[in-house]
Amino acid sequence: MRKVFGVLMILLMILSGVLSFGNKDTAKKEAKAAKVQEVKEQKVVQKKKGTDKRRKTAKKKTSEYDFSKPVPQGKKVKMSYFSDAVFIGDSRTVGFLQCVKLPGETGYACKGNAVNTALSQVVKAKDGKQKMMLNAIKEEKYKKVYLMFGINETGWPSAKRFVNAYWKLIKTVRKYQPDAIIYVQSIYPVSKKVSAEHSYMTNKRINQFNRAILKMCKKHKLYYVDVAAALKNKNGNLPKSAAVDGVHARKKYCKKMLKYLRSHTVKAKK
Repeated sequence: MRKVFGVLMILLMILSGVLSFGNKDTAKKEAKAAKVQEVKEQKVVQKKKGTDKRRKTAKKKTSEYDFSKPVPQGKKVKMSYFSDAVFIGDSRTVGFLQCVKLPGETGYACKGNAVNTALSQVVKAKDGKQKMMLNAIKEEKYKKVYLMFGINETGWPSAKRFVNAYWKLIKTVRKYQPDAIIYVQSIYPVSKKVSAEHSYMTNKRINQFNRAILKMCKKHKLYYVDVAAALKNKNGNLPKSAAVDGVHARKKYCKKMLKYLRSHTVKAKK
């Protein structure tokens, strides 16, 4: 009887050891599988984070605009692009609008106009009536506003004073045209002769004013269109054949300006 009992105890111990070994082996397999699954999940999470980061970076790149540089060249727009635009400026803008016929053309420009007097100038509004420019801007809605000032203001004491007055004008325009894209055009140069002989209307001064305009555009998020690039020669002057008086562009060169404007635009605000 004792022998039988002893045998049973030995068998029980053996069986217990086998079961214990089996349980340990199963536990190891389960732990290994769990670890593999954890690694897979971590990879998925890291991949998702990487994708989200790339998407955010791409979105940031596409949404940001570098206002410290002129509007870059792009696909040429149709002439209908200007059907809801208004051009504001001095005698150079007057000449431009006379030389190029734009659809739905509206221009608030006059000879001798300057940034500090523009709003009080009497202009022909879109409805055909004579009004102060300030009132005309209040009553109408535009999708694009093109500004060109500076040739007359080169006689002012400083470029700083000019851009400060320019910004006051633009703030008023922006207030009454909140949905419009505001394009600030560069001052195109004068001829070599005019630059050499005039008391203040020099290309050196024009370049100085243009740098100030670009700086203003960067600060206030305005679109700077460097139309001067379309007209000046390799020496930075307005070609002799470009203007009778060396200041106001002829029709051929006004068309060059238009061509430049058509290929340097930004997407309209929604």
